[in-house]
Amino acid sequence: MSDERSNSERHSHAENPRVNAGKSGADETAGVWMKYAGMGIELAGLTLGAGAIGYFVDWYFASERSIGVAFGVLIGFSFGMFRFIQVALKSVQRN
Repeated sequence: MSDERSNSERHSHAENPRVNAGKSGADETAGVWMKYAGMGIELAGLTLGAGAIGYFVDWYFASERSIGVAFGVLIGFSFGMFRFIQVALKSVQRN
């Protein structure tokens, strides 16, 4: 069973406007909405994950203050916001 189409012909349908012509504006809006909802979840995950690492650092050193948690949350939130802004700027530049 050999397929006579080349590899480029098989994958060119993703760039073919006729294949994607059936998509409505609502489908595109849902895709954008889901993209940014996923970015919010990523931001929260990075913040909580880095905070958890800071918690374990505090636990390991038997710290009386939660300095590790504070730094972990700040670092996680900073990386998450950097990533969120980066993705948002890329999507604005495409439009």
